[in-house]
Amino acid sequence: VHVEEMDVFIGNSYIKEANDLHGEHLDTQNMLRQIESIVQIIDRDHMKVAFFGRTSNGKSTVINSMLRDQILPSGIGHTTNCFLSITGVDVQEPYLLRPDSPDKKNAQTIKRLSNSLSKECLDPNAIVRLYWPKTKCALIRDEVVLVDSPGIDMSPDVDGWIDTHCQDADVFVLVANSESTLMHSEKSFFKRVNAKLSQPNIFILNNRWDCSAGEDTATRDEVRSQHQDRTIEFIVDELGLMTRKETSERIFFISAKEALKIRMGQASDLAQGWEERHKEFEDFEHKFENCLSASAINTKFHSHGLRGRDIANSLNESLKKMEELSFNYRKKCEEERKKKKVPTATVR
Repeated sequence: VHVEEMDVFIGNSYIKEANDLHGEHLDTQNMLRQIESIVQIIDRDHMKVAFFGRTSNGKSTVINSMLRDQILPSGIGHTTNCFLSITGVDVQEPYLLRPDSPDKKNAQTIKRLSNSLSKECLDPNAIVRLYWPKTKCALIRDEVVLVDSPGIDMSPDVDGWIDTHCQDADVFVLVANSESTLMHSEKSFFKRVNAKLSQPNIFILNNRWDCSAGEDTATRDEVRSQHQDRTIEFIVDELGLMTRKETSERIFFISAKEALKIRMGQASDLAQGWEERHKEFEDFEHKFENCLSASAINTKFHSHGLRGRDIANSLNESLKKMEELSFNYRKKCEEERKKKKVPTATVR
């Protein structure tokens, strides 16, 4: 409430020839958005994880691997054409809800509704909600909601996506293509997330690392080191989200397709080194689950509390600046009145 009042006050304030409050007005509006996201996170009774990346980087395959089943549409080309959420429920049979109907639908129709190869395409900003039995997946038993997304390079309305579907996300999982380094679209997306939200929590998956199986060890290590160094530089130096050590523990080189095959009993034709890649996928899952544990929830609230304190300090600095500007402008007006021999009005 106080921040809203200050935003209105600054917006209505104008000091002739000394109006330096435009920046403060923009800062206050940004603080309001961050406070709204913090309130939404604290009010929720579940954890929300958003998976993002460019088209065909394997976001849906990563989720399928974590759920240990071929649930979401995946494959070559642009497959996911809208947002998909997966929520655990205490039922025996899965079902889904379309954005345009309250009626429960067969879960199998999700591959038709959300697949861009289907003739029945939904709006990219729409969300199909899949409700999956908790007994089939341990990951979603503890009130965790997973959100899959279309490629961030498929729509110019990235800010709308963030406001609609990411404002209250607890964790972001960036699924990148290990055959290339972080692209401009991926960096741009997380810069916007970082500007809009309070201390976003990020994991980075370099998917399709099985493409390195044909390379010699030295080349593979060099490529891995290059990817890791550039990601750390982006997260630490450009976004300022974590330390180098923390960031290095959030970067993984995996093959989601291999992990899914292994978990579905189809691991007959995997590339050399699959054991190491699958072990790293399991390491990601372990750290990911720890991040969503009760102790991590406390850490999350702690970080938001610190951010709230920073916002309060920033507001205090803005008020001091306004007071100083007002005092200087009043002093200037009084001096001009004296020169013109105009009596100064009595201030009560």
